[in-house]
Amino acid sequence: MKAVEGHVHGYPCRASHLNTPIFYQMSARTSGACVVRFQCFQSRDITYAIALPNDDVELEAVQRSHAFGRDRPCNQCICQDHSGHPTKYLGMPEKEVNPKLTQKTAKMTCTTCKDLTPPPDARNSSFTIPIKQCLRSAHKTPCDTCALLSEIVQYFHADEEDTITITRPQNAEDTLKVAVYADLDEDDVLLDLFVQEGEKSGHPFIRSSPRVQKVCASSGDEQCLDKIEGWLNECDENHENCTIEWMEVSSKLPTRVINVGLDGDEPFLLETEGNMEWYAALSYCWGKTPQLKTTKARLQEFKEELPWDELSLVTKDAIALCQKLTIPYLWVDALCIVQDDEEDWLREAGRMCNIYSGAYLTLAAAGAFDNTDGIFQDQYFGLDSRIAEFEFRGHSIFARVNPFQDHLGHPLGLNFEEQYDDRLAEKSWLLRPGELPLVHRAWTVQERMLSRCIVYFTHEEVWWECDSCWQCECGFANEEKYPGDANHEKYLQGLNVVQVANRGSFDWLRDPSRKVQMTLDSAHHKWDTVATMFAAGNLTYAKDKLPALSGLAHQFKRMLKGRFSVEAEYFAGLWRYNLERHLLWVVAGHIRNVKALGARQKEAFIPSWSWLSVDASVQFISDERDMNFKPRFRIVEISTESAGEDWAGPVKGGKLALEGLVIHGLELTGKLRHRLDRTVQVQIPGSQSFASVNKDIGDELTDGPYTCFYAADLASEDGPVAEINPNTGNMFMMLRPSSHIEGTFERIGMGVAALNFMMPDLWNGAKKETITIV
Repeated sequence: MKAVEGHVHGYPCRASHLNTPIFYQMSARTSGACVVRFQCFQSRDITYAIALPNDDVELEAVQRSHAFGRDRPCNQCICQDHSGHPTKYLGMPEKEVNPKLTQKTAKMTCTTCKDLTPPPDARNSSFTIPIKQCLRSAHKTPCDTCALLSEIVQYFHADEEDTITITRPQNAEDTLKVAVYADLDEDDVLLDLFVQEGEKSGHPFIRSSPRVQKVCASSGDEQCLDKIEGWLNECDENHENCTIEWMEVSSKLPTRVINVGLDGDEPFLLETEGNMEWYAALSYCWGKTPQLKTTKARLQEFKEELPWDELSLVTKDAIALCQKLTIPYLWVDALCIVQDDEEDWLREAGRMCNIYSGAYLTLAAAGAFDNTDGIFQDQYFGLDSRIAEFEFRGHSIFARVNPFQDHLGHPLGLNFEEQYDDRLAEKSWLLRPGELPLVHRAWTVQERMLSRCIVYFTHEEVWWECDSCWQCECGFANEEKYPGDANHEKYLQGLNVVQVANRGSFDWLRDPSRKVQMTLDSAHHKWDTVATMFAAGNLTYAKDKLPALSGLAHQFKRMLKGRFSVEAEYFAGLWRYNLERHLLWVVAGHIRNVKALGARQKEAFIPSWSWLSVDASVQFISDERDMNFKPRFRIVEISTESAGEDWAGPVKGGKLALEGLVIHGLELTGKLRHRLDRTVQVQIPGSQSFASVNKDIGDELTDGPYTCFYAADLASEDGPVAEINPNTGNMFMMLRPSSHIEGTFERIGMGVAALNFMMPDLWNGAKKETITIV
């Protein structure tokens, strides 16, 4: 039965002389429910009580939590019904009430839900409500709070459980939480109750919060696009980190861009001639489906007008988004590079660093497997099964499934159990679930790292990242990167593991002036992290490896010069500084979701000593936080031969001459079961023992002969050694004779023995030599 309009359940009289519950009774004034107001003249509190009619329209006795210190009613308490007619309690003389008191309002607490307020003796901010009692109260009483809770538990299919746990907000950014705990954890229902920003709920605990936001059913919904526009405007107007940097970065347009037609014209390809203007860049997976590309034959046609019907869906969506955000130009690689012109392709690939770092905004189609999927996605957090709207006291409120268990952490996909320290964010690209295909594409590594502002369209929700903050559509993981440090005067000190990962992950690479704590050694360690992420990605053509990394190499060299005044030398993915350490890479086979080990692609001409020569995930064992292996060889010579104008682009080959301890003529054991796996076993001469080697290539290996080069060990001293320490673990390169350059070797694996007993007698008879690896 509905209560009289305007009534609410609320708070008992707080007078100290009132402390025991009583029954009271009122005479009927209406044919329906009667709302009766009363005031204690001692406490000056006014509350409402609700009297319900029985079958013969007489009002029942109602238990009131308002309490009295005597067995009879307080003489100073009077009441009147909602219409202002004087009424009395049982045994209490009728008395008129001051009409001014009728202007005040208050609430009486429902005995079932307590209007979501914990009892006075509660030790914390949570309390429970029996679900059956709540459902009964919603059916038989006019309690709108019980009615709301009843609707919610039934909507989320939790009405068969025992209790509801209510938790009031803990801080200014929190809102009301409703939980139904089941026998199985996966059946738990954990909800946030909230309203949209600027809206009211009719209850002080149900409110708006920047960390509790509504997620749209599709990222193409108008509300979602408005949110993206709001993030962009906020960044432009209030983010000093971003604004200052953007003003200092040249906004020179790339060679070609798409004019998206803000003036009403059809989109067309524009050759910019070095003009200065804002533009967006698209980051997406090409996929296996053919898409429209610019060729020499169609270049002039596209400069007049792009054939809309032939454009890929992802390009159409990007154009529409630029029009919504009033960004006049868009860069899409398939259309802005002449794909059948090798000279144009190499030149533009070498400019990727400037293209993405100079873009006003990067649009990342993170959830699209193919160019036909489009940018906009149906969003998991916006499903009807995860968020619902309810009417309550004349307002619209939302209940959403709390995203904690399903949330990605942030766009880098934090994995709290498997990663640590400042690699928490960076290495986690290796661990991203399969629903984000963009992270599996090697080309997009530099697109993510170099972009000033980037919006990610995923299957869960939309994400925003700039140099000042992370934002997600649901609000759960919103976080400033540099709170209170807009002028870059403070280092990132006193941060926990997750905070270090969330802040400054790749800002150091985009902006040489960013004061993230870093030394020259740690800068090169960070490059190893970049390499690890890149190697985990896939490329259709092996020859694209160096061009796809070129932008990052250019930016890294620029950063080293700006921060450390170093003119760095680059050799096919490796830097000359501390090169001995960075040659100690190994194909990773133990990382979850690691990609399959592929054959070495000869057409790329990448020397075998570079991690880029392998089609596999890699790890740099030299990382001091893993194992403190020290190199035990000397670099005599290193060189690469460039295949074009870009010093970081394709090569025609390279060689590396090393001086160290070598043993020749080794063969694999007869155990063939490992020949096609990630490891092989090298027979130790004169012994029944063997040494395990992590393969660099997926090819089947012959029995031999092979050469092992002593690369590193765990002894305390630094530098090359004249003889091998038999009491320490070691690493060695496994080599075979080169098939195309006589007298040289090709690296095909790395042996790692953290303990000395794992390779007894392997190095008996080893001699110091200078060898060349190609």
